[in-house]
Amino acid sequence: VARLIAGEVGAAKITMRDYVIATVGFESLGAMTGESSQHLEQAFNTEGGLRTGDLFEKLVLLAQHQGVDHELSDYLDGFAEVGALET
Repeated sequence: VARLIAGEVGAAKITMRDYVIATVGFESLGAMTGESSQHLEQAFNTEGGLRTGDLFEKLVLLAQHQGVDHELSDYLDGFAEVGALET
C-alpha cells in the first residue's frame, strides 16, 4: 500500500506478485477475479498493463482472503471507488 501511495507502481506490482506467489498463487487469484492465471502473471510484471485501480482491487481481494481487518479493506475500497490512484 505504501508503495502505491508513494507512486511506486512498478515496485508495488513486483511486491504483490511475490506475495501472490508465496500465498495463494495465481490460479487462486484468477478464480477470485475471474481472470486467467496467465493474464494475471503478465499483468503483475513491471511492463504489464495493470492499472493502479485494478491493483488496489486485487489488494482488497487478497486482504479479505487472508482475513486482514475489514477496516483496511474498507479503506482500500474507498481509494478504488474514487479512482484516487488511477493511472
